[in-house]
Amino acid sequence: MIKKEEFEKMKIQDQVLYLHNLLYNFNKPIKTKKTTPTQQEVIDHCKSKKSTIDPYMFYNYYESKGWMIGKNKIKNWKASVAVWERNNKNYNNNNENDTKRDLSLLD
Repeated sequence: MIKKEEFEKMKIQDQVLYLHNLLYNFNKPIKTKKTTPTQQEVIDHCKSKKSTIDPYMFYNYYESKGWMIGKNKIKNWKASVAVWERNNKNYNNNNENDTKRDLSLLD
């Protein structure tokens, strides 16, 4: 059971879902609709993880794609941030190696 204040803060559709689950599914967990993150949530997450990716670019990219990867809805946007972080490090390492190779050709 949730407190009255929490219930009143919920959207109408979530209140209906909550009451339905309460009446008909006593032992089952309540399912709530997943929402996409706000831009501020992405920024805060990147700051807390000391991420090197641009949170604005990440947010705008997936916002423009409808928070989809191919035909699949993103299930965990924080995992997507981690993938971007890993790919960013790999990209930067490859660029450094390319620069070293190019400079070695000048000798």
